[in-house]
Amino acid sequence: KLGHWDALQGRLTLGGDVAAVVAEARRGAVRARGVYVAAVRIPFFYDDNRIVVENQTIRDLTDLRAIWLLEATRPILNLSYAIDYALFGPSAPAFHAVNVVLHALNVVLLFLLAWRLAEDERPSDGPALRPQGVALSAAVLFAVHPMMTESVTYIASRSEVLCATFFLLAFFCVRRWMFTGARVWWLAGIGCWGAGLG
Repeated sequence: KLGHWDALQGRLTLGGDVAAVVAEARRGAVRARGVYVAAVRIPFFYDDNRIVVENQTIRDLTDLRAIWLLEATRPILNLSYAIDYALFGPSAPAFHAVNVVLHALNVVLLFLLAWRLAEDERPSDGPALRPQGVALSAAVLFAVHPMMTESVTYIASRSEVLCATFFLLAFFCVRRWMFTGARVWWLAGIGCWGAGLG
C-alpha cells in the first residue's frame, strides 16, 4: 500500500526509528513467507524422492556417522534433512515449510546486513544514503525475486537456501572482525563460510 510505504519512509528518514525498522523487517519476512506458502502443498518429487524419501541415513538422528558420510560434500544439508525427519517424519509439507522459514530468515539477515553496509558508506558529496531504505529495498527484492523460487519450493534445493544463510552470517562475522579486529569474529566467519559449503 502506498500509504503504508509513505508512512514507513517518513519514520525511517526522521531519525531512523529502529523499532519501526525491525518491525518492518519482520513484516517483510512474513510477506516472503506468504509468497511461498503455497509450496507446502507440493508433494515430494524428482530428486526429493532420492534425497528424502529413499534416504535411509536421515531416519536416525543419532547416527551422525551415516548422516555425515552419505553425501560427503553436503553433510550439513543431510543433517538438516535428518532434523526435519526427526521432528516431522516423512512429511513433504513440513520439509517445504522449513525451506520457507529459512528463506524468511535470509530476508531478515539480508535486511540487517544491507542496513549495516549502507551505514558504512559515507559519501563525501551528494545526498547521503538512507540505510533503512536501502535495506528495505534489498530485502523486499530478495524476498520475492523469481530466481529464489526453485531454491525455496524444491526440497532438494535446500542447499542454496542454507548456503545463503551461512554466507550472510559469514559476511556479518567478517564485517565485525574488520571493525573490531577480534580474531573470534574472523574464525566465526570462516566457520560460517565452511558451513555454507556443506
